[in-house]
Amino acid sequence: MPDVLIDNKTIYKFELAFIQFFNFITKISILLFMVGFFQELPISVLKINYVIKIAIAFFLIYRFNPYRKSQIVFTKLDQKVTYSAGLYILTISFIDILEQYVNMFRAQITSYTLPVIAEIKSYINYT
Repeated sequence: MPDVLIDNKTIYKFELAFIQFFNFITKISILLFMVGFFQELPISVLKINYVIKIAIAFFLIYRFNPYRKSQIVFTKLDQKVTYSAGLYILTISFIDILEQYVNMFRAQITSYTLPVIAEIKSYINYT
């Protein structure tokens, strides 16, 4: 039985590009959050993150279910998805500890970042 998510090269390339794009956006959002550009993560990022987690969960359930008749060939997409899933699970598990470190990190860099952030926010009319 063919695997639609892997055997169809158009879908496979889309999935690979999508996971790479999402990983990039997530890392940029976290970096901006850490330096204080956002006082809290924007709701849109949280919603996108939620949808991606659900998509990753469905992908993992579909791809690695125990009722499969054929042997699984582990692809580059599988590697990226499982790596992302592991990072998300780890981040969610330690979010309260990470928040403490982010606050300590912000306290150290606030004097440097506040003027830059204020200038950027005024330039783009961010409230």
